[in-house]
Amino acid sequence: MTFPGFPDTRDDGGVSSSAGTTPPHPRRAGIADAQPRGAAGRWIPRAAVEDPGGGSPRPDDPAETAVAQAPPSQAPAGDAPPPTGPLPPLDEPLPEDRFLNRELSWLDFNARVLTLAEDPQTPLLERAKFLAIFASNLDEFYMVRVAGLKRRMQTGLPIRSPDGLSAREQLELIAERTADLVGRHAHCFLREVGPALAEEGVEIVRWSDLAAAERDRLRDYFRDQVFPVLTPLAFDPAHPFPYISGLSLNLAVVVRDPDGGGELFARVKVPNNVPRLVAIEASGRVHHFLPLEELIAAHLGALFSGMEIVEHHLFRVTRHRLRSRPGDPCPRAGHGQPRRAAGSGSARPVRALAGVRGGGPPGPQRPPFRARHAPTLRRG
Repeated sequence: MTFPGFPDTRDDGGVSSSAGTTPPHPRRAGIADAQPRGAAGRWIPRAAVEDPGGGSPRPDDPAETAVAQAPPSQAPAGDAPPPTGPLPPLDEPLPEDRFLNRELSWLDFNARVLTLAEDPQTPLLERAKFLAIFASNLDEFYMVRVAGLKRRMQTGLPIRSPDGLSAREQLELIAERTADLVGRHAHCFLREVGPALAEEGVEIVRWSDLAAAERDRLRDYFRDQVFPVLTPLAFDPAHPFPYISGLSLNLAVVVRDPDGGGELFARVKVPNNVPRLVAIEASGRVHHFLPLEELIAAHLGALFSGMEIVEHHLFRVTRHRLRSRPGDPCPRAGHGQPRRAAGSGSARPVRALAGVRGGGPPGPQRPPFRARHAPTLRRG
């Protein structure tokens, strides 16, 4: 059966045009005539047609010459089967430091994000965004990776990483590397990004920088919007230490009875249902913002009426995420299980950050706040 415009292929290798049909294209016909076919219409290599007996190769093809001169028992190099026996031993042993530590490598990755924020060629708002991404990544790292290493160390599992480090050694290296990165992060914002934003009209101010009219307006804002959602909790031998939720911002306050009583420790959680940055009256393209914790600290007297505010400091706690992920150093449960509720189980704190800003700096006879209340904070 033939179709118009197509040649009729026969078993003898001939190509002819069917009667009453359009002759084939000249180029197609030339190819068909130049390249003969054999049985079932298969193409025959030109070399086989010119030398059907398989004689000597063409002198202009060195590859074929080398194959033809090889002895029958020796196969070409490209067709040699792979070795099946054991590999010969290496002359020198593999170096012990051939593996990179996974946790330190992750910190190096996050350092690249910080480098983008430190680059003056990066747009200003992008630099601020990279600073936020760096901090968020570091929180995730501590909630998953560092928490897993601490659990492994607490349970006494003698498991070392592929690079030969124990859990304790990894935690020491992580603490050293993180301290350097956090210092660079703070320096970049306080000395570079923050002043650059202020030059563009976006500035974060303190309570002491505000004028009297602005303070009066913010007092009304505090009384109407912030004060109703605050819950100060005091700690003493009769009251257990309150649970500090992970990643929450808190004010650690030391109060004292003016009638001669001892000092008491209290905690005020900065609410997350109120904007973190309170906008000040803007003029033109200048926009000033007051952090919410500054507004709360300026009104601690309204929260602890009748008490003397000795000092206050900002702190935050990072807790272990109670969820397993593939590749976690110490998985807690099967992958995909739901996350436990806050406060249940053993969501231990893995990192506590204390703010630099605070009220009531320690005097010569008064130890720092962290030294006096570190045991109390560790209970949370």
